[in-house]
Amino acid sequence: LVEEATIVLKAAGQGGNNSRTLDYIYIQKTDEATTTQNVTVGTNGIATYTPSVALDFTNATNIKAYTATVSETTVTLTETKTVAAGEGVIIKSVNGGEKNETIAVANPATATEGNALVGTLVDIDPLATDATINEVTYTNYILNNGSNGIGFYKANGKKVAAGKAYLRVPAEKVAGAKAL
Repeated sequence: LVEEATIVLKAAGQGGNNSRTLDYIYIQKTDEATTTQNVTVGTNGIATYTPSVALDFTNATNIKAYTATVSETTVTLTETKTVAAGEGVIIKSVNGGEKNETIAVANPATATEGNALVGTLVDIDPLATDATINEVTYTNYILNNGSNGIGFYKANGKKVAAGKAYLRVPAEKVAGAKAL
């Protein structure tokens, strides 16, 4: 039995009657709570990432975190200092190549509004290329080193590992695009 614990609830969109749908719930024993987490970027120098706890990149010197927004036909990456638990981001090593850094655990943080990166704390196998959510059709892309170099390519039923993220873009904005 856990004598004292912190229960973390991660909410998705709002439902009716002031209710919310929960993405996940986890329990963390208070005396086992950590104040830092190791974050690693592989040899490509860029990766998607989804932390299980909120992280504060303010003092990070080797790795930066970015959210993604979609406007018309442009995907814009914006550096962020705090990443909410379960939020998808892109992490990039500052000078390229493989990097490992100890990042501070943040107080609970709010996910960035409009972030098109969808984080996952469980394996998704396979990830559908297209998805319809609330009557909007989205195209899903995964970060990969493909025929045009490192970029986002249509999911095409590929696996997304736990702790990673994928890019969800309204299909109307990327009609015909095979990669971003």
